[in-house]
Amino acid sequence: MDSMQLLQHRNTTFFRTMSLPSLSRQAATATAAAIAASALVIGSAWATWADNARVCKHRRDMDNARAKYKLKDTSGANTTAVICNAQGLKLFVRHWHPKPGGKSGVRGVVVMVHGLTMHSGAFSRVAMQLVAQGLAVVSYDQQGHGLSDCFQGLRGYVRQF
Repeated sequence: MDSMQLLQHRNTTFFRTMSLPSLSRQAATATAAAIAASALVIGSAWATWADNARVCKHRRDMDNARAKYKLKDTSGANTTAVICNAQGLKLFVRHWHPKPGGKSGVRGVVVMVHGLTMHSGAFSRVAMQLVAQGLAVVSYDQQGHGLSDCFQGLRGYVRQF
């Protein structure tokens, strides 16, 4: 018997021994396929949930470590602050400004906003150049980035803008 005949023989034997005589062969096949698909979906959902829980725990641990050790701001910013957004999450703000009593004071203010996977400290060199030109610079770490809080432990995730 070749492999195809063996498979057909096994299927025939399986369907003969099923305890549901009212099901046709096609209905039994469809039922078995539906059960297998359901098991696959449930297994996949469980694996995804477990993986998300593991990642969230790791990110929460990292956020707690960041808060515990009060990471030093090495961007050269004159002042730093924390403000709260509408969801109650803390956003870290950096402010670079010309020295008080300068020749012409502050000529203007530049607000720098980073993109995904970045943080406001990346602007430190540009900010210092702008300060040398008499401009004040403000930048903040967006929600889930840099030293700002994140929603449910998800770094880089923003539920609503």
